[in-house]
Amino acid sequence: MNRVSVVAMLVAIGLLTSSLVSCTPPFPVHKRTVALGGTVRNLADPKTVKPGISRRDEVLIAFKDVDTRALSRWFFWGRWSSSSWAMWVFADSPGPERLWSLTNFLVEFDEAGTVTKTTTVSDDRIISELLRIPAERPESPEMIPAAPVVLAGHVSPSKKGHWCQSNIVISRSTIEFSMNEHCRPSHLSLPLQGLTVGNYAKRRGEGPDPALLRFTLRSAAELGISGFGVSLKPNDLVMLLRLLQASR
Repeated sequence: MNRVSVVAMLVAIGLLTSSLVSCTPPFPVHKRTVALGGTVRNLADPKTVKPGISRRDEVLIAFKDVDTRALSRWFFWGRWSSSSWAMWVFADSPGPERLWSLTNFLVEFDEAGTVTKTTTVSDDRIISELLRIPAERPESPEMIPAAPVVLAGHVSPSKKGHWCQSNIVISRSTIEFSMNEHCRPSHLSLPLQGLTVGNYAKRRGEGPDPALLRFTLRSAAELGISGFGVSLKPNDLVMLLRLLQASR
């Protein structure tokens, strides 16, 4: 093989390699934390909350910047995303892309407002935790919102993964989704009885969002829909779970 052929081969290998490798290895960057209200400047350490010692009012003050505003006598729910690493993506990014990690911080209280348990979980476990707590410690009747309740969210009713804005109306017996005309179906009504809430499997490109939580709704009704994605604010999700529990 002559020198020209060797050079041509090396150039071809280089071009092929650069096309296959579309990003750099992660590198450290200045840490940034965001929550429902925006950037968090000073996030308290969850390890400072001690079961049997810390009090509810102390937790609410220390973690007010990451509070999801899910009002409950029995628990506090903090939620935030943090990033300490980034990478360069060569395809279409004007700058380095941050790598984000989402945290849900649950703190449980007893009747006197003393911390009994702390849990740090991902979105894969938060639904089961939010279902467990009211099953063990039911909320007082005044914490159950009076129906109908009107919420604003997003729905992914098809397997194509498109998200549509939706008005969500929850009555004592049904939950109704009214989407824009570009969505199919544009209207969906499901009975609350037999409705279950589960984890949502993120699709490629869907990053963590502390202001919204995606989950899956499944109905026992024969409607030709086995399950679909719903996105709500964290406190609205808690409200939905309470209404589902009250309907049973």
